[in-house]
Amino acid sequence: MGTRAASAVLALAAVVLALAAAPASAAQATRDAVDELLSAGAIDQAAHDRFDAAYDAAIEAARKLRGTRRSALRGVVADVDGMAERDALDAGTLPAVTLTLERNVQWWPTRPIVAAGARVSFDGDELVWQRYPGHGLQIQWLGTFGKANGLKLKRQYPQLKALLDEAISLAAPRGDGIAWEYLFAFDRGRPPWVSGLAQGTALSALAHGAQALGDPSYLDVARRALSIFGTPPPVGVRVATKAGAHYLQYSFAPKLKILNGFVQSLNGLADLRAQTGPDAAVDALLAAGDAEALAELPSFDTGGWSRYAIPGADSSLHYHRLLEEFVQGRCDRGGDQRFCDFAAELRDDLVTPPTVEVVSRRAHRGRATSLRIRVDKPATVRVKIAGPADYKLIRKATIASGTSTALRWRPRHSGSYAVEVTATDPAGNAAPATGAVAVAG
Repeated sequence: MGTRAASAVLALAAVVLALAAAPASAAQATRDAVDELLSAGAIDQAAHDRFDAAYDAAIEAARKLRGTRRSALRGVVADVDGMAERDALDAGTLPAVTLTLERNVQWWPTRPIVAAGARVSFDGDELVWQRYPGHGLQIQWLGTFGKANGLKLKRQYPQLKALLDEAISLAAPRGDGIAWEYLFAFDRGRPPWVSGLAQGTALSALAHGAQALGDPSYLDVARRALSIFGTPPPVGVRVATKAGAHYLQYSFAPKLKILNGFVQSLNGLADLRAQTGPDAAVDALLAAGDAEALAELPSFDTGGWSRYAIPGADSSLHYHRLLEEFVQGRCDRGGDQRFCDFAAELRDDLVTPPTVEVVSRRAHRGRATSLRIRVDKPATVRVKIAGPADYKLIRKATIASGTSTALRWRPRHSGSYAVEVTATDPAGNAAPATGAVAVAG
């Protein structure tokens, strides 16, 4: 073997060895991090051993599985390793991390491969779990506390108590209080991160639990959970504004404003206020959030539909309806009349046809050009262009609110082209429009 060939073989061997050693190195670092927690007295031997058993079982199960099942378990382990690498695997996060490992080991070897976004449950466990591709099953805190509110409405009090007690046992210290943290990478966020939407729903569940179960200790837990609303990101979700404060949906995205999550956090604060009575901390957070939400409402109104986020796109039909529900909820909880008015506008949007206009007026023969359409809500548009020499062009496109390009076309002849448009919004309301494009030669 020549020198150059031998060098190539040695280099390839080094790469293979490095790749093989990397997972083992990450695993050892994770085990070392938990060992240090035990040595420091932050956790007891039982918590240490339970984590080790769950972590080792996840690695071993992934080794024996293939395809989606292996990917799911490896993803869960990778999230845990990443937290350890960033010194984010601490005594507060360890109970939820350990349970997440255990549930994934319980599911993936024998249970069905559920669709992305599917929610599942386990016997004897009231928590809601959701599948996130590449991250296995994760605790869906929004779904869990939403379930708690449903159990209260159904008067299923033993289940409500079991759910709340388990959730409280998994809350992690964060800031000056506690939070229910998400333990997987999502978008640009690395775990653990928190959501104002989920935490606000937790406040509602705890307030409802205190009232339904006659146990004021749940209100004490809710007060401890207020901390993230008073703390800036990435630890908390509070973004101070001129009007008051915006409470973020994602603690890792301080510039992303999502109105439905923000308003739902206000509903949670209002539900807590209804049980505590006058409370300086709750009152201050609610007043600051209300003031900012009222200032933001016009920014989320396209004139005929709602925007999901700023910056961001129009709401889907699902999120438009969800926003209406949450805004109406703030109205029903004694919020400012402007919440009630905005909720009514959102309901009207669901039955009002779009306003549509053909914007383009001129084009040149033989040149590619854009046909521009203006609508006041997102829509699917059917466009028909008819012109000289029996020219016809029919296309469909989905466009956002505002002025958009419905299609690109190249007129073949000079003259006047008639344009007919039918725009159908996400709720199924349709409206026509006509226009004319003068094509110069």
